[in-house]
Amino acid sequence: MIDFHTHPVLVKEVVGSDEALFKAVRDVFKMGSSLQPLETFLLQMDAAGIEKAVLLPIDCSTTQGGNGKLNS
Repeated sequence: MIDFHTHPVLVKEVVGSDEALFKAVRDVFKMGSSLQPLETFLLQMDAAGIEKAVLLPIDCSTTQGGNGKLNS
């Protein structure tokens, strides 16, 4: 199965230490969750039987003032 609509907005390796990006993600998606490691995201995909995921980007640098960089 392929998930064609995935926003990896709570993956720690995507958000990194960019507090403005994390705040923007929480504000846009109304999520109170904390960041999760990529490993957790991949385990969730495995548990759901998802073999591949198409990642949909969010342009937080334009819409929310984030720095637009991929952090690690």
